[in-house]
Amino acid sequence: MEIKEEDTVIKKKKSVLSTIVKAFLWIIASVLFLIMLILILIQTSFVQNFARKKIVSYLHGKLNTKIEIGKLDIDFPTTLSLQNVFIEDQSKDTLLYGKELKVNMDMAKLISK
Repeated sequence: MEIKEEDTVIKKKKSVLSTIVKAFLWIIASVLFLIMLILILIQTSFVQNFARKKIVSYLHGKLNTKIEIGKLDIDFPTTLSLQNVFIEDQSKDTLLYGKELKVNMDMAKLISK
């Protein structure tokens, strides 16, 4: 009788431990999947165009001047390129124009700080 009770207690402990391990592995796998999905989506023109519009809108609101960015190209994790960039100053004169502004950086280090 006592052996059966001990077996059921051991089985219950193993079952609970197994459930906890499975839940933990699902959480880790889900986080890794989301990170991979984000890294893939950053490479798409749709997401880059969305980010470009958000950047232009933010800068226009902050600076109250005309801002144009023709294209945003993110080559994760090393390069950020802005093409056909135009920034007007407060007196409606050209403050900055660039055919291509390219930044080479280690985005992994940037994100980790």
